[in-house]
Amino acid sequence: MGWKNRQFTQQTLNRSERDRLYAKEVLDFVNSIDLLKVENPFLWQYCKAYLQFMTRDYNTCLSLVNQLEKSTSDKTILNQLQIIKALALTANQVNGNAKIHPEIQSTILANQKNGQFIFAIGKELEYLGNTTEASLLYSTLDKSWDENSPVSWKTLKTKSIRTLIIFRITLTIWMLFTHQNKRNF
Repeated sequence: MGWKNRQFTQQTLNRSERDRLYAKEVLDFVNSIDLLKVENPFLWQYCKAYLQFMTRDYNTCLSLVNQLEKSTSDKTILNQLQIIKALALTANQVNGNAKIHPEIQSTILANQKNGQFIFAIGKELEYLGNTTEASLLYSTLDKSWDENSPVSWKTLKTKSIRTLIIFRITLTIWMLFTHQNKRNF
């Protein structure tokens, strides 16, 4: 890896840590909201689950996702919840023993065209030492992902790039608001 790539990777890692600290501030704000006084408590809880993932509170995130899955039948929202669950289950493994969890295999197959999701699962596996399954996932990404990727596949050892997760939060929240305007959950 050349000097410029290392510098870019380090900048990205530093930015992702700042993003994580900001996500914690946003999570603190969301936690202060009285859900009885908001128009759409489900949306607030959904955002809370994503922020819990971002701040590495995986067990609490998984518990909340499981609750949210029981409270909606909307297939689009259920899929987004399953994506959060897949990311949290993958990230919540012991370094050196990470694998593609059997529970998320159907989510990966259902979202195999979602390059950002596939890449994110791969990065979590890579970060946890499973470069074999990470490489297998990366190999499924089509050429357009490689050409338009906002992040580098090469990272410093024992570091993870999570900047694309911030993008996913923004996109998901936008999708939920757009979806909510069409009909209520």
